[in-house]
Amino acid sequence: MDRLIFYESGKVLSNFLEVRFTIIYGKNHMENRISELMEVVNVFRILLSKLFDHLCIQLLMDFLQEKFPPGTILFVDKTCAATLSITHQFENLVPKKFASICDIDQEPISIQKLLERFISLFEFEHIILMLSTPISSYLPQIQQILDFGEYDIINIFTTVKDDDFSVLPKSIKQNIIKEIPSLIIPITNNFSLLPTLPSILPSLLNISPPLDISELSIIFSDIFRQITKVPIKSFGYGQFSEKLMEVLESNQKGEPGAAALFIDRNLVASPLFTNDGSLLDKSSKLNLFATLQDKELIKSELSGNLLNKISEILKMKPNSSFNALKKQFNSLSIKEKFEISKKYPSISFIFTDDDLQITNMQKSLLNGADFVDIIEGSVLSIEQTVKLIGFQNMIYPINVQNFLQKAMHQTNTNELDGLRDENELNNILSGCSSGVDLEPENSYSFSEIHYLPKLLSFLFDKNATIDNEIVTSSPSLLGSFFKSSNSTLKDFNKIYIFVLGGISFFELAELEKMKKSSNTNIDFHICSDTICSSINLFKK
Repeated sequence: MDRLIFYESGKVLSNFLEVRFTIIYGKNHMENRISELMEVVNVFRILLSKLFDHLCIQLLMDFLQEKFPPGTILFVDKTCAATLSITHQFENLVPKKFASICDIDQEPISIQKLLERFISLFEFEHIILMLSTPISSYLPQIQQILDFGEYDIINIFTTVKDDDFSVLPKSIKQNIIKEIPSLIIPITNNFSLLPTLPSILPSLLNISPPLDISELSIIFSDIFRQITKVPIKSFGYGQFSEKLMEVLESNQKGEPGAAALFIDRNLVASPLFTNDGSLLDKSSKLNLFATLQDKELIKSELSGNLLNKISEILKMKPNSSFNALKKQFNSLSIKEKFEISKKYPSISFIFTDDDLQITNMQKSLLNGADFVDIIEGSVLSIEQTVKLIGFQNMIYPINVQNFLQKAMHQTNTNELDGLRDENELNNILSGCSSGVDLEPENSYSFSEIHYLPKLLSFLFDKNATIDNEIVTSSPSLLGSFFKSSNSTLKDFNKIYIFVLGGISFFELAELEKMKKSSNTNIDFHICSDTICSSINLFKK
């Protein structure tokens, strides 16, 4: 029964309730569901068995050390779900600690139906909420739980500092609310995710109300306390980063022992629009959770050894070609694929077919093809068209508004459902740049428009000068009296790089190469709110 609970809880969290109850009530249908179960295992199979030794992060310990009554149901938002699934063995949480873990990001009526079904499955009276967004976002869901009347909410855990809990129903006592640290997910020795900042990118691109910089600075101050005990000197690249840096600097006390560099993704936005990248970038577009859980393949990708690792997994010759590996994987039985995917959750997504039409068009544009000829000579969906407009704007600036307006006016209304409106899309496309100036009609490679590694290359080159667009606050009059000059990034041996809006596996691999080939003593750690190639920028 434990194994069945593992599967059904995974499906509840993924909103596949129909499959969940097929498993419990119709065991004879299990074989017909193997391909769907592969997805469950991909999402909830935890391969990250060890957190980083060098990061002083006590992730969720305050929460998970709590003792909860038997049969308690945990409701989480998507950010907390990702954090729990990636950082903890799921079978250690369900059923040992919770009867089930459920997604709160659904309509109240869906939550009611879920609770009605739970009554026949579990003996429970208590519910716990774990949230990373303001409590006001979930008032309808909370009210639905209370109206159901069969059980009570005994705890609310939140990463939101100083949230407004006065909006909660009066029946919920304030003493059940507890703040927990901002969530940090270690992925590799040099990379962590900050999933509590999922709205950074829309804010950078002016398609949602801007974040309160002072509130955001509180979050980063909390993150600083988790990753280092020494004061941090802040630097910024981009308008948003500079504002954040100024607030952080104004609150810093003591002599800095480490540096933080904040980078706006929209200034180095190529990975958001290109189909090119690493195999794990491709996988993350299809299933981010499964990709981040695949510790072994991430290690291989960042060391440049991924094809060799997959060759080993599929029992092929070392460094077999991708096409040969794909053919071998597709020839396996469903059961064989299932067994491999249990250990390597991202592998099935790596071998999913590409959008070759867009990839070939992007290659043509890099080789100097005329954008108008390509866009007008092809039958494309509106999303493909928007992506191509963004990609072309990465090579050299075009009149985004004209192309976008024409494309949207030629698209059926039904196809526009779920897509951002024209003004929002225009803000996204116009607000992004690759960071490099390329000449029209010349030929380039994909790597030439990925500017982030080039921007950071000075960190690993003793003779390189710092990009003059990377700024820090000016020293105070008293500070400049005691110091001969203002400090730069080159003065620090430990640097935390925060890419606001996501980073790609391709970029991480390039930075790993630079670090290994460098003779400098600089130690760096990259943090970002997501893997940027997995974000669908164009959906509401």
